[in-house]
Amino acid sequence: MEKRNRFFSFLKGKKKASTAQDDKGVLLGFGGGSITTIDEWAKQANSTYESCVSCLAKHISKIKPVVYFKDEEKERANTLNRILNLRPNTLQTASEFYYAMADCYYRTGIAMAHLVYDRYMNLVGMVPLDVSLMEVRKSSIGDEVWLTLVEADGTTTKDLYENFIVLVRKPNCSNPFLTKDDSIGKIVGALNSNTDSFVKAVTESHFIRYIAKMATVTDDKKRESMRADFTSQLEKDSNGLLIIPGVLDFQQVNTNQGTYAKQPEMDDFRDEIFSYFGITKDFVKGKFTENEFQAVYENTLEPFINDLRQEFTYKLFTMTEIGHGNEIRIETSPLQTASLATRIQLAQAIMSCGMYKPNDVMKLLYQEPIEGGDKVVQSLNYVDSEKANQYQTGDDDKKEENEGEEEPSEEEDTKKGDQENGD
Repeated sequence: MEKRNRFFSFLKGKKKASTAQDDKGVLLGFGGGSITTIDEWAKQANSTYESCVSCLAKHISKIKPVVYFKDEEKERANTLNRILNLRPNTLQTASEFYYAMADCYYRTGIAMAHLVYDRYMNLVGMVPLDVSLMEVRKSSIGDEVWLTLVEADGTTTKDLYENFIVLVRKPNCSNPFLTKDDSIGKIVGALNSNTDSFVKAVTESHFIRYIAKMATVTDDKKRESMRADFTSQLEKDSNGLLIIPGVLDFQQVNTNQGTYAKQPEMDDFRDEIFSYFGITKDFVKGKFTENEFQAVYENTLEPFINDLRQEFTYKLFTMTEIGHGNEIRIETSPLQTASLATRIQLAQAIMSCGMYKPNDVMKLLYQEPIEGGDKVVQSLNYVDSEKANQYQTGDDDKKEENEGEEEPSEEEDTKKGDQENGD
């Protein structure tokens, strides 16, 4: 408890401390409110749902945020880059942190991390939080919004909303923190019911293999003795010979053990889950083309990335810093799944444009950047039309303009010289 409270004890310098710490306020969302279905989802999650969440989280874990800051703040930019790209906190790598954020985002519809500051108001880390333990409230005596950590023992810890990264997958006009979504709940429930029925049928099924009719009525003890003798013969017999009493009318039953086929409706339900996340079954398995990945990126991955970029920029910089053009960019490339053949075609297209950066081509071809490769180079096959003659013949424009003028005569030259000498 002491460690967790320490994360909430540092308030950012540009944000004022809450003046309504004792005011309970109005509950807006997250755990503890009636508008969340996080617990319901936890109960209904199945393998298909989990596979979709895990697949998307793995792709998000590859992102690389980059701090673009003015030169005089280079040291701060380096610190932020270290936190965003190497170690957000003492327990997680950057990849693990973004995986955790994406997992919450796609699983429950909301992801959250607390920004941790030192006594000098410098960012020292980011800690992902379990949204089910959080509440977001608005002060009833002011405009402040703060988040409250609700412990299992009922104790609470508060911090201003400005000190959290909050990503909501499906916000709405009436409540920006609404996470309720029942659109896929019944589908997941139907799949789970079918799976439970299948498991129960397999574990509890009994197949009748033999029928023995008795000529006389016997007690239970006698029947159990005959059953044990018969079972013993089946276990020990190696030649297919069974010895049975003459009072039994014994008959073997040939049955085909039931096979459980996937019903078409169940496959349709699974497709509904894939459609809910905007991906396909093959994508989850890693079988996708360049165009298929681009479609998933634009439809499902990019909204999370864009939301995260905006939250980072707004929460980590002051409004003055943002006004000077400082921002957080997230480096992603739609070409990360492109084949080498596609990259070669793109490289050739870039080089044919006349002006390009050599390192752009090197990057496309998986090569190390070269010194000076970030400078724009120009092909001599493309020149200004007005300078074409100079490029072809070496003649400048003035010479071209004087070509049509007549040369002065010897008498005019002498007269001009006398005027210059004062004669």
